[in-house]
Amino acid sequence: MGRVLGIDYGTTKIGLALSDEEGCFAFPYAIIPAREHAVRRVAALIAKEGVETVVVGASRDLQGEDNPLMAQARRFVRALGKEVPHISVVWEDESFTTQMARHTHVRPEREKTRKPLPRRPLDHAAAALILESYLERRRQEG
Repeated sequence: MGRVLGIDYGTTKIGLALSDEEGCFAFPYAIIPAREHAVRRVAALIAKEGVETVVVGASRDLQGEDNPLMAQARRFVRALGKEVPHISVVWEDESFTTQMARHTHVRPEREKTRKPLPRRPLDHAAAALILESYLERRRQEG
């Protein structure tokens, strides 16, 4: 079992997460700008880390239909497939992963203030949640 790459695709930022070599655990890896060189950067990461499968967050609305972001994510995946034709791509539901990542970023217990936490990019944490969902489903399927 090789490494698995999780992708949380966004119009301005792309969150990336990597599994361990056994494909058991998901770890936030990086956030890259969603610009013209993003596909090449992801392709280079796939080669460098020996990634065998890419799990991409499927962006849908509350009714389960593809939302406008999904068309852009599909274009990104098609371009990635041209750069790395041997890679296996899996779509995984990404519903509320950014919100879940935000809620896991909590204030330390000893800090007693009502001041809001500074907003930090959490795209790589959301990618890790997408990847963890896939890895868990794969474990259950055996």
